[in-house]
Amino acid sequence: MIGKEAIDEILGSLYPGSEPNEWEPTIKYSLGGPDPLDLVRAYRVNGPQPYWHYISYGFTELDEKETDDPDISGYGFELTFKLAVKGEEKTAPTWPVVLLQTLGNYVFSTGNEFAAGNHVDFKKPITEDIPTDLTALLFDVDSSLPHLVSPHGQATFLQLVGITASEVEAVQQWNAKRFLELMKEENPLLITEPERASLLSNPEIVKQVQAGIENEGSSTGTYYAPDMKLESKKGLFGGCNEIAVTPNDVTALLNLLRGRILHGREGTLIGEDIQVRFVPANTDLVKMDDQSLALSLSAASAKEMLAILSNGGVVCEPKQLKGFKLTVK
Repeated sequence: MIGKEAIDEILGSLYPGSEPNEWEPTIKYSLGGPDPLDLVRAYRVNGPQPYWHYISYGFTELDEKETDDPDISGYGFELTFKLAVKGEEKTAPTWPVVLLQTLGNYVFSTGNEFAAGNHVDFKKPITEDIPTDLTALLFDVDSSLPHLVSPHGQATFLQLVGITASEVEAVQQWNAKRFLELMKEENPLLITEPERASLLSNPEIVKQVQAGIENEGSSTGTYYAPDMKLESKKGLFGGCNEIAVTPNDVTALLNLLRGRILHGREGTLIGEDIQVRFVPANTDLVKMDDQSLALSLSAASAKEMLAILSNGGVVCEPKQLKGFKLTVK
């Protein structure tokens, strides 16, 4: 239990004498159970704004060393979550545990790792247990916990904080790190309050975000358009690569054009079966390779696409980008 004891030691030092709420799977994941995390603990933290501090056990190597990298324990992180205490509640709510196990299933099934600045957009409330406008999670290093060092390697405690749909769009168009800085001005511990309104209901914050987008562009290089389809058509006078997207996909494309191409940065639009790479260039060019389409876009063509799509256009054929057509269906 060397890895587990390293986490226990940190939490015992931070919360001496406290008895946490604990959740363990009835059937361990290694024996066929559905929940990959061995344990989740939640400590009540009193203060001006009381909160529950949830900590996962299971993304790192709790028992024996199994991975090849001696410097990193497991996936290199454990997840935490700070939830505002509601009224006089004495027991931590269970829905954050479900949330952590859901993320655990994603990591264990895909092998994909999380890092500070990442976000996960559920496109629906992060819990059905209580009314909330929070539909996504943003990741940052947990400022309450030190770096984890154990004989199995090192790891970081990554904290989740709930954000709204409009805040997700701001993160995608701008910069997760900069948006987190704005959040911390009002909420330095990044405590999730399910009942809160979007930060973008504050006109001053809207101004700061818009100025950041305009001056800095976006740090997000990958955008998802799950319903995007590609059809390559051949003709007597050359072919045409036609992309079909839904209205929901258009938002991702607009963010990519504004935040990446017009700031001289590449961006990739990823669908279920196809990906389209947008590259800022002086000359427009279309290149198809297997299930990947590369579009070299001049600033003029990017602005033309933005103008058409922003005004509700359903057919987009930039004049200088020969052999390319985009339709909204």
